[in-house]
Amino acid sequence: MAINKKLWLIRLLRQRPQGLSRQEILNAWADEDDRGRPMPPSTFHDQCNEMMRVYGVKAVLRNGRYTLEHTDNGESDFFNFLLERNEDFQMAGSLFLPDLHEAIERRRVVKMEYHPLTKAAYTCMLSPYCLRFTQGNAYVVGFSSHHSQVRTFALDRIRYVQQLPQRFTRPADFNAAIYFQHSYGAFGGDDIAPETIEIRCNEWLTSYLRQRPLHPSQRESSPGTFTLNVALTKDFVSALLSFGPALEVITPTALREQLRALAAEMVGLY
Repeated sequence: MAINKKLWLIRLLRQRPQGLSRQEILNAWADEDDRGRPMPPSTFHDQCNEMMRVYGVKAVLRNGRYTLEHTDNGESDFFNFLLERNEDFQMAGSLFLPDLHEAIERRRVVKMEYHPLTKAAYTCMLSPYCLRFTQGNAYVVGFSSHHSQVRTFALDRIRYVQQLPQRFTRPADFNAAIYFQHSYGAFGGDDIAPETIEIRCNEWLTSYLRQRPLHPSQRESSPGTFTLNVALTKDFVSALLSFGPALEVITPTALREQLRALAAEMVGLY
């Protein structure tokens, strides 16, 4: 079975956090090629573009070396599972990952039974565009016949998947990296507008966020103070709240007041 070049490239760059030159990457492919040939430069370029379109993962060139832009810390196991089908990989919904991934690669429509958390279950036809892994969970994004629009579905809410003979055409302008560029978690799209956020952190959280940024846009403007350009979705607000007194929102004022109200509501429960 042919190796998926996109997944191979992601794994290679994750194994070399210091980065690799383009020639080093091309030569590394020779170990996988049945004739020992390096990867053609045009193929490397195409795979970088497809990595962004299908997985939302960017290979960034800095000082002559390619590295992966910040990705979720659990993605190594996720991508290794897609590449090698490692049976030791444990994640809710992983049973359907191979079929969904194959459907994305082959542009096949799938029949899917979905059980939302608080609504009635339904069956729909899904044209899967990409996979998303974030905060320990996997999601599939695609055009849903049930909603007549692009939606995000949690794999742990899926109960049945069947690939159909019907093929679909992924929109030429769909790019997972762009779709999720302002997103903290699982939900993205053109209707999610980013805001500039400024936060102040204690010493422990400062060290933590330097190693594990909340978002690719995160920058440290002064020691312990970070700015981010991200959408204020429920999962992002929850993430900020989870840090408790280790984190203070400086701006915007509306977010600061929202967290104040949520914290007061929590205190009222105890």
